[in-house]
Amino acid sequence: MKEISEQWLRAAEDDLRVVAQIASDVHLTHMVAFHSQQCIEKSLKALIDEYALGHVRIHNLSRLFEIVRPVATLETDMVLIEKLDKLYIDARYPGELGLPTCKGPGPRAWRRES
Repeated sequence: MKEISEQWLRAAEDDLRVVAQIASDVHLTHMVAFHSQQCIEKSLKALIDEYALGHVRIHNLSRLFEIVRPVATLETDMVLIEKLDKLYIDARYPGELGLPTCKGPGPRAWRRES
């Protein structure tokens, strides 16, 4: 395996470890979604680099799945992938885009915007 592919997979594994550590914390669901998206993205980029499918600077999982389709048969729930793509953006920007906002004094008053 190419070194760059191994680096992508190690980074993906780190994201997966974060997910395992924080998955039970209801206040961190947006971060679970973010790191899940990151794990999948980095795994797909490992395939892209391993099979020399091009140099991509995109984060859209749907598009990345399309790129790897010629070299990998992956069972994929595209509805879930589209949701992760949206949550990836939501997890990066506060307030109206999905992060918890403070509605009172301290973290206990945080709530998810709907």
